[in-house]
Amino acid sequence: ASCDIGLPSGKTLLQLHCERIRRLKHLVARTNFDGAFSDSGAFSGISVPLYIMCSTETLPAVESFVRGNAYFGLPESDVFFFTLADLPLLDAKGRYLLRTKN
Repeated sequence: ASCDIGLPSGKTLLQLHCERIRRLKHLVARTNFDGAFSDSGAFSGISVPLYIMCSTETLPAVESFVRGNAYFGLPESDVFFFTLADLPLLDAKGRYLLRTKN
């Protein structure tokens, strides 16, 4: 989520995605809702939830990154983090791959 992917802007993929959601909300508010903008420029009454899937190992870092960047302008109530269950990793022959030998 916080990896530099080499864009000139230095933005992450997650930041770009959040900016697209903010732009979508802006377009919907502008075309469908008279007076949907609050004094702060936020879009009232328009919710586009963002679900961010993480592993149990990366969840704290991703949450910290998103919170540290003020949810990239999205309302905190629209951003949800969740983890996948850890499943065993198998090789091509169906054998378990372990982190350590024993």
